[in-house]
Amino acid sequence: VLQTVEVTAERREASQQDVPVTVTSVDARMLTEGDYRTSEDLAQQVPGLQIKSSFSASNPTIFIRGVGINDFNPANSGAIGVMIDDMFYNSTTGQLFQLFDLNRIEVLKGPQGTLYGRNTTGGVLSVHTKRPAFEQGGYVNATVGRFNQLDFEGAVNLPVSDKLAFRISGVSNTRDGTRDISFPDGTSTKKNDVNFQAGRLQMLLEPTSNLSILGKLEYGKSSATSRSYESQGLINFATGEYGLTDYDVCGGRGAAICADAFGYTDDAAPYSGAENLKHTPEDVEAFTANLQVEWDLGNWALTSVTGYLDTDREAILEVDASPNRLVEEYIKVGSEQFSQEFRLASEWDGPMSLILGAFYLQDELNGQDSFELLADANP
Repeated sequence: VLQTVEVTAERREASQQDVPVTVTSVDARMLTEGDYRTSEDLAQQVPGLQIKSSFSASNPTIFIRGVGINDFNPANSGAIGVMIDDMFYNSTTGQLFQLFDLNRIEVLKGPQGTLYGRNTTGGVLSVHTKRPAFEQGGYVNATVGRFNQLDFEGAVNLPVSDKLAFRISGVSNTRDGTRDISFPDGTSTKKNDVNFQAGRLQMLLEPTSNLSILGKLEYGKSSATSRSYESQGLINFATGEYGLTDYDVCGGRGAAICADAFGYTDDAAPYSGAENLKHTPEDVEAFTANLQVEWDLGNWALTSVTGYLDTDREAILEVDASPNRLVEEYIKVGSEQFSQEFRLASEWDGPMSLILGAFYLQDELNGQDSFELLADANP
């Protein structure tokens, strides 16, 4: 028996086979078996989807079928809409989120401006969490791996009555750094670690058979080092030639032949190198509040989605990836958004269906991004 895959690509539940939209759906079983932890991991499962980030926990660049914006500036909204439980995430600061206790993920390919509005030229990444259920249950998953990796994920349903239920879920991902970094004073440390925790509280109230009220509060925090990169020199001082690392001049990537303009040649081992900044944190916090009301009016279904998102990010980046103090970046960004959406969709049978909607978004972004150049030369 073939399983019917239900999607909401057209802002209403329907079989994926009946939806005239190119959509890839990843259900809860596939997410669990695939061991996906962040939105960046989805590119392994969905054809045509690329999610990359230069940072440990924020500001991804998302492409679908090659359409997107290769800019990690949080003030720029990309060409791919990101939605969680029908709430639009405008700033890229909160788009590299953790995947836990999910029902499914839908990736809509191609322009979706008619039903999803702004910034959906390339498509939409829509995430749906598991809702509370009116029966007791829960689960706990644990993963142990290399570099002292220790991951926990769990959820529990708490039904109060046949009309009110709560669901509590959480996740914790920790791992030591995977890159050995040495410093000019002879000391060393490990970078590229993981330290993320998040919790979610949901309440489902169904006072009547045609009215559903779902409220959600979610908080997540990442406290890890900013990503450490491998320096790729372009100058072969032995021959006096200059070229890209993949050409014969430098012997290919990782050959440790070419150096930068100050004579630094990175270690040939990909998981070791030298830097000058010992303390390079990237701290990201995100708080979300979401209220969804669904009211069945007979021939019409009225949906209201009220959302609030507050994110904060602070980071120190070792831009030059070398023991020389050439370029250092200091970032402090905060964003706050409020959104309200109303949808009225027809429920009758027939060849024609209607959907009416209105959407309001207010987004405020405050940021400070500063660079220090040639710090050793400064007085």
